[in-house]
Parts: sequence; C-alpha cells; structure tokens
Amino acid sequence: MLVNRLFSIVSVPVRHKLQIFLFAQFLRWVARESDKPEYNKFADSLKIRVKIEGIQPGDLLTKEEIDRMINMAEHVRDQAILAAICS
Repeated sequence: MLVNRLFSIVSVPVRHKLQIFLFAQFLRWVARESDKPEYNKFADSLKIRVKIEGIQPGDLLTKEEIDRMINMAEHVRDQAILAAICS
C-alpha cells in the first residue's frame, strides 16, 4: 500500500504530521458523506505546521539518481512520467 511505503521512508516527525493530515482528510470525508459538519470543525482544529526551508544543493537529485529511477520503473508510462517531471 502506498501509505505504508511512504511511512517507511519518512522520518518520525514527518510521519506524525502525515498521519494527522490523513486523519483530517478522513474526517472531512465523513462530514461530507454523513452530513455532519461537526467533523469538519474537528478536522479544522487539527493544526499541521510544516516548516518550509530553502532548497539546498544536496537536496536535489543527481543525473545518475534520476537515470536510476527512470530505469527502475516497471512500465514505459512510468518511465515517461519520471522523465517529464525530472527534466
């Protein structure tokens, strides 16, 4: 499952924020499906603060890393998407 794979590669503080975000999204879905706006109020009360810092040169992927990602993609479609995003 994508969420489990994502949890396995992110740090604990990021994982915690992601869990809160996903829970808030779930509460909004429940509010929409059940016509109970109190779930929206609760979801809005969950504060998720993410500190955005400048991108450092070491944060960027190298040409070799990009090529490796493209080559590891199992489907040609995925290779094309990665090539388009990383170009």
